[in-house]
Amino acid sequence: MTVKVGRTYWRTRVLCVAALAFAAACGRPAATSAAPPTAPSAEPAPTPNAPAAPPTAPSAALPAALPAALPVASRGASTIVLVTVDAIPPARLKLYGGAVATPGLDRLVAAGGVALQGWTADPMTRPAVASMLTGLGADRHGVVDDIYTPLGEKTPLLAESLQRAGFKTAAFPGTPFLESASGVVRGFQVVDEPEGIPFGTPQRLVRPLPAGKVVEHALGWLRSVAPSDRAFVWLHFGEPCTAVPGLFGASVEGTELDQRIGTTDQALDQLLTGLQSLSRLEGAEILWSATYGDVSEKGSRIPGPGFSPSENAVRVPLVYRAAPERRKAAPAGMAWGPDVAVTLASAGGVELSGSEGVDLAAGIPKDRTIFAWSTAPLDQMGWKAWTCGLRHTLRIGVGLMEESRNLDGTAVAAGAPEVASLKEAVLGRSKIPTRSVPLETVAPLLEKRGIKIEQAPDAGRDCGPRDECATIAKEVWAARWESARGGLVAAIPHFKAALALDPLNLAATLEWGINNSGGTLRPRGKARFEESVAHYPCAPEALHWFGHSFDRQEPAEAARLWEAVVSSRPGSYDLLYDIACMRALTGDVKGSVDYLRRAIRAGYRSWDSLQTDPDLRSVRGDPAFADLMREFHR
Repeated sequence: MTVKVGRTYWRTRVLCVAALAFAAACGRPAATSAAPPTAPSAEPAPTPNAPAAPPTAPSAALPAALPAALPVASRGASTIVLVTVDAIPPARLKLYGGAVATPGLDRLVAAGGVALQGWTADPMTRPAVASMLTGLGADRHGVVDDIYTPLGEKTPLLAESLQRAGFKTAAFPGTPFLESASGVVRGFQVVDEPEGIPFGTPQRLVRPLPAGKVVEHALGWLRSVAPSDRAFVWLHFGEPCTAVPGLFGASVEGTELDQRIGTTDQALDQLLTGLQSLSRLEGAEILWSATYGDVSEKGSRIPGPGFSPSENAVRVPLVYRAAPERRKAAPAGMAWGPDVAVTLASAGGVELSGSEGVDLAAGIPKDRTIFAWSTAPLDQMGWKAWTCGLRHTLRIGVGLMEESRNLDGTAVAAGAPEVASLKEAVLGRSKIPTRSVPLETVAPLLEKRGIKIEQAPDAGRDCGPRDECATIAKEVWAARWESARGGLVAAIPHFKAALALDPLNLAATLEWGINNSGGTLRPRGKARFEESVAHYPCAPEALHWFGHSFDRQEPAEAARLWEAVVSSRPGSYDLLYDIACMRALTGDVKGSVDYLRRAIRAGYRSWDSLQTDPDLRSVRGDPAFADLMREFHR
């Protein structure tokens, strides 16, 4: 069954009294007919003041290590709560020596929690959360982007394990980066997700749900769960990511970020009060963690979420409160993103076999090596990626920024044995999964259209001196910000500035083309798309937008190109939908309906477009389309 609440979707795999009780508790209607797991139910009347926010476009990802759930003797905690928050530098929090008071976190510590230093697996929302929910590093779970790479379907998740152990499970990801199409919400019987923007530059600048609203929905669900049932609930607060100092219109001083931190902390306090009123606080296992830290220009090597090969970006606050029966000596050492999945699995009485993390309740090994990856430079800019390893206090990075130093900033002797050992370990984990389409698949199609391929290095380019890299990244983010606000003209100087320093920059070339893809500017956009695929013929987004440059005139050829791309990205709902439109324009009704079905199953949720898109006019009158809508209870 699927229940749509306001403008958010609630999914559950079977028709159950709990979901109906939840809808009643929120004062909203619930669907009462069963449906397949991927099918949405009939849409109830919208709720006034329901929050809205943008979807993102996924693609396929190949998992590496696949942890399996194994039962352990202990029944574990009755309530498990995970709270993840974007863009919280620990140095800003009073709890970590900063200036921003956080009464909610203080309350969690007073209730038995401990504030730890944390190390994210990737300073970007979706890859970081994927590590927290799988127990795997970013190079093994395969998620390298907030938008285009979902978690592979065969990669087991914490929620799946806990659900098999008898937990009621629900996810409240307050950002489109973590919508159902992201793959990270598998195993949750109920998912409350914001709607997203189908495609384009604004995808990178999301409008997260208010943290207080996320908590309100989560508590509404918890009220519907029988007191005797064990529950696992995950909440994500995305608001701080919109206030990174110096980016997205926020001040360099970080005033807006401090306000967002205060808002999310109030939401945490609201959650703790709700848990207490439901008699679930005392025996609960609660873990609160940021997904990434300081990605501002002032605090980071290269500004922007996912870009920075910087300790400030990967260092995060993490507050952990073990269930009473699991409380031992407070853990000491650096907590790592994959530890979250292992810790909460242990709290629920299951193990994640093959995971890389440790159970924080059992302590942190002193001699372990942990890693962080920065994948956005390769994925978005065409630069080299970055991999970093930490052992004791020694930190070594390879790729985009290569260095060896201690956590306190002091240099280390290059020939020291510990340096060689750690560097070897880091190099062994430095191969990042890519989303590239095989060149042999698309080269004939591109050459047929007159594209002279001059491919940039697959492993990425050197971006130049650190200050220059930072300037390029700042210009790209400024262009995105202006574009998202509708200032297409205002974005042009920033695109030009980025390309003047880095002529092969993928993001600047492609997104400038996207901005010029409509009306009289369409020829200019076409030229940018041709330039993008000439240098990045294996980049899925470049191929997708290049197809848009001729889809009106040659829909069959655009469909052929996109079908070659989607063979490597079977979970990309935006591509699947566009192929359906092209099939419809060529009169292939059956093919169009088949691709629409695949798009919906992959996460496409723009139901209005299905009924109004002129490209689908030839399909909507066919009985097969009506059957498709009934299949998904529309």
